[in-house]
Amino acid sequence: MERDKRNQISKKIASISILILLIVLLALISNITDKNFEYIVDESKLQIIYFDVGQADSTLIMNNGKTTLIDGGDDSDGDDLVKYIKSQKISKIDTVIATHLHADHIGGLDDIIDNFDIGTVYMPDTINTDKQVEEFLDAMERKNLNYGVPEVGEKFKNGLADCEVMAIDNKAKDLNNSSIVIQMNYLEQRYLFMGDSEKEVENSRDWNKVNVLKVGHHGSNTSSTERFLNQIRPEFAIISVGLNNKYHHPSTEILNRFKSLNTSIYRTDEDGSLLLESDGKENIIRKIKTKY
Repeated sequence: MERDKRNQISKKIASISILILLIVLLALISNITDKNFEYIVDESKLQIIYFDVGQADSTLIMNNGKTTLIDGGDDSDGDDLVKYIKSQKISKIDTVIATHLHADHIGGLDDIIDNFDIGTVYMPDTINTDKQVEEFLDAMERKNLNYGVPEVGEKFKNGLADCEVMAIDNKAKDLNNSSIVIQMNYLEQRYLFMGDSEKEVENSRDWNKVNVLKVGHHGSNTSSTERFLNQIRPEFAIISVGLNNKYHHPSTEILNRFKSLNTSIYRTDEDGSLLLESDGKENIIRKIKTKY
């Protein structure tokens, strides 16, 4: 009888030990990050990742535990974006902005929607029957997501950063000019994200001076007019562009305009993915790996 009791106690202790071991292992696994990528999240700073997605566009903004994704690259970029964002222990994208319905900006957003919790989706109220657009809309339908069509002057927050819609044209004949343009303010710093908007949008209003410009339409000579650049006078210009692309982007003429303003130019075809970090007083930009 005494031996049976001892055996029962031993079995219970063994069971409890195994349970504790499993809990510890699960905790360790949950804290493992993808060793292929540097873990860079710092909630005390504003962080912007300008992804190298070739001749496409995708930008992730992070601050104070909140995230905004502006565009999702091309169809072939979705898987890489998902893997990288997950490597940063991000499970929710609070705001998704599809600047306009061209495949090189929304092609990977179906993968983003399928793999993350999604807060708000913004996009222009325009029509494009491309396959990638249908896949994007189907992904939203699977998650029972609706999209909002913002108005100029509409504001939202990303953590402690204040964002404002500076332009959108739902009746634009060229989808590039339907792009949602966002100005973001973080303490003393200003950032402008132009999508693929061209000179018609640039000439449609006056613009504030900014510190960092996400250059419109991959550095094409259809954007970045002298009037526009003289108003915003950026310290840094980020160009998302594919290596040796058939469009010959960025335009030499546009590069010279930035140089005449002493603007520091970064290009994803030459620099790869870029991480901008700011304490609200200054911006530091460096290269990071976001693909296997």
